[in-house]
Amino acid sequence: MLANDPIYPTLPAVDLERAKRFYAEKLGLTPESELEGGLFYRCGRDSRFSVFTSQGEASGTHTQAMWLVEDVESAVAALKARGVVFEEYDVPSLKTVNSIATVGPGKGAWFQDSEGNLLSLVQFDEAREQEDTLVKCRRNGFSNPLGEGEWSDVMSRQGVTPVCDGPVCSARQGEASSPSPRPLQGAQPVSSSEYMRRVDYQQQYEEERTRC
Repeated sequence: MLANDPIYPTLPAVDLERAKRFYAEKLGLTPESELEGGLFYRCGRDSRFSVFTSQGEASGTHTQAMWLVEDVESAVAALKARGVVFEEYDVPSLKTVNSIATVGPGKGAWFQDSEGNLLSLVQFDEAREQEDTLVKCRRNGFSNPLGEGEWSDVMSRQGVTPVCDGPVCSARQGEASSPSPRPLQGAQPVSSSEYMRRVDYQQQYEEERTRC
């Protein structure tokens, strides 16, 4: 019923003006629009999140939104330089080194905003390797496990021009070079459902790599 409708993280704020200053000064984000009691932000790939006035306080005990970044070390260093304080963990299930933890197929770092909302930066280490393999598989005539929109995304980042004939596509190397890492402003906050979709993508990739 709701599978085709967009979903955006919403973060509570006891002091909306304080939150607005934090997102501007620490994260470099300015609201796309403002309504009474709410701030609306736009980030990468047309993703959005909102911060709204609430009498309740965030617990800060679980991740409420995350940005997908290409280089988590650089992103963490840049935010620390702006005064963001990152969480440090040392428990059996999670250990950070210089504010960054290795979790599953990637790395993560966590920080709280001015209102106690726990936010994170996530980098999937194998994403580039996956894209390289998928492009190689397509050139060799193997099927594409991704949807056409996602495949176009991969091709664009790889600098590869798709050549399609109906549902069957091949690829040739284009002249475009891979873009430089995107800044945090262009990163994408995602929901837990989007994270699970990426886990499913990881499984599809493993199957495709075996076939190659």
